[in-house]
Amino acid sequence: MPGLIRLKQTGLAPLEINNGVTQSLVYRNPNARVTWDGVETYKQCIYRNWIPGEEYTEVLTFKNLSGKSISFTYEVPKTQYFQTIYPRRLTLSQGVTFSLPIQFSPLEKILYVDDLVVYINQTPHHIKLAGVLPQYRIAVEPKEIDFGYCAVQDIQTTTFKLRNTGDLETNIEWNSSEPFLIEPRECILPIGGIQTFTCSFQPQWALIYVGTATCIYGDQSVCELRLHGTGKFPHLIIRSDDGAMDENTGNVLVRFGDMPMNGSLKRELIFINQSAFRVPYRIESLPGVAKFDTAFRFGKTEGIIEAGKRQMIPIKFQPKACEQSYKDYFNVCTQHGNLVAAVVECSGKAMENTIEINQQKVSFGQVLMV
Repeated sequence: MPGLIRLKQTGLAPLEINNGVTQSLVYRNPNARVTWDGVETYKQCIYRNWIPGEEYTEVLTFKNLSGKSISFTYEVPKTQYFQTIYPRRLTLSQGVTFSLPIQFSPLEKILYVDDLVVYINQTPHHIKLAGVLPQYRIAVEPKEIDFGYCAVQDIQTTTFKLRNTGDLETNIEWNSSEPFLIEPRECILPIGGIQTFTCSFQPQWALIYVGTATCIYGDQSVCELRLHGTGKFPHLIIRSDDGAMDENTGNVLVRFGDMPMNGSLKRELIFINQSAFRVPYRIESLPGVAKFDTAFRFGKTEGIIEAGKRQMIPIKFQPKACEQSYKDYFNVCTQHGNLVAAVVECSGKAMENTIEINQQKVSFGQVLMV
């Protein structure tokens, strides 16, 4: 197979030349291969990690895949830093490969750029020649994150990766603005290293958010990550198992009625998420009411309801004193904020235990004395 044969270079990776376009080494990137009029070769020849005063050689190959003979020739590079053998006109038969050595002789630490012009059936084609300096380069994967819908004050998280594709170790520093946050904010990325970052989205309002996180690396170069997300108010329906509700206050009523002392009754709350996104929730006593003072116990006080799903939350009534009425109020809030979805009003009464005898006397009849 035609290709670019490295004779004296190691530790190679994608590069960027002076037009600002990221390129990859030809023999590592299949997309760098080209076929011109049936001749397969590479469209660029890149030298890296070189030292001034030394010589480096690449061998470009040209293989005839056209199924017929073709004419082939070339021009020498324009600058003295890239040299090759004296041009000659050739006829390449079907399947024949021609190898052309390209010698690079740098004298100082600068960028070298030139062209090798080849003629295939008298049609000119250009192959980029370049000697590049060590550079800082990073690649973010993916380049854009869309969080979609998120409940107001909820937190959505995802991960992305940053790869050091350059020739030098580099410092990484992320800058982002609310409601987006990237962690860790800073790190050191070695050559060829990969770092996983966590990006979180916590909208405070029902708005469409569009932002850009900037990564500063190397010699103050900047890489950008586009961020999108939409905050929406959740639509959470909460009702008791019998559907009772106070028409004046809108409180959800959970009524246990009368119960003997030392007994236990159980009812249920039904949570229905009619949002197109998940909704975290928590159940808490009203401010100023200690948890241990209540006679009502919830089987679950926090959780997440996925879009379109429902959950059943058991409630137990365990009174501590007889002949006493109990009534407590609880807020159902979003997990990370203070949006109250409903107020649950629980009530019940503990009754004193009573014993009834349905006979006033007991007759044993006649008893034989022994």
